[in-house]
Amino acid sequence: MSDKKGDPSYRELPSGIGVEQLTITHDYYIHVDALTDPNLVLPIEPLRQLLHQGMIGSIGPRFFSFMGHVTGEHLETLSDTTAPEVAAALIADEVDAAFLTPT
Repeated sequence: MSDKKGDPSYRELPSGIGVEQLTITHDYYIHVDALTDPNLVLPIEPLRQLLHQGMIGSIGPRFFSFMGHVTGEHLETLSDTTAPEVAAALIADEVDAAFLTPT
């Protein structure tokens, strides 16, 4: 991460992605636990278990990943541009509920 104020952009991941395909690029925390179990950062396998158990009806077609460290002028970009873009995508995907997982 070259900008010390963070990154207000997001990554779009297909919901069929495997946890083994994920990469951690955040520099501001120790990665040991997340590398051991990537589901701590993006709980893909628990969501799939809930789907298999019939606890949820479906999983949206994509996940969105944000950088956890955003400060300064990037906060305005995040709140005024990035977050509304993702909200519109979730609406377009007809997602009924979304959750955030902190890193």
